[in-house]
Formats: sequence, C-alpha cells, structure tokens
Amino acid sequence: MSIAVWSATACTSTTTNYYASPNDSLLAVGDTPPDGYPRSYLTKEKNGCIETTESWKKEPNLLIGKVAWLKQVEHKTVSCR
Repeated sequence: MSIAVWSATACTSTTTNYYASPNDSLLAVGDTPPDGYPRSYLTKEKNGCIETTESWKKEPNLLIGKVAWLKQVEHKTVSCR
C-alpha cells in the first residue's frame, strides 16, 4: 500500500510512502524475509492433529521500489506423534 503526499510550497513536491498492514505478521518489507522461517508446529485436535507450516513468499511487484514478503500458511491433517 502506498499513499503519496503532495505539498505545494514554492513549486516543490514531497512524496512519502507508507507501508502498512493491519497485521504486521502477514506482510514484511525488505530485501530478505523475516528470520526463523519456514517453521512448523503441531496442534492437537479432537480427531487428530494439524501440522501448520509458515513461510514467506517474495512479491517483488507489490510495492514500487520495494520487495514485499507475504506470509504463506499451509495446514495438513496428520496422525498425532
């Protein structure tokens, strides 16, 4: 997301980019993804277990001049260990 701010002071303009996500754990901006990924964990449910794997997918065209990383989450039903 980008919001451009324009100021008309002596015929000059200033552009400020704001990158925000309602949930910081779903979007990251930078040359490399956040540390500690991919990561997996097991959640015990009533009829078995759910294995969740979290990773980051590079989205180079989402923000002009920046590299964005979007969190990917995969859930699989597995037998409990």
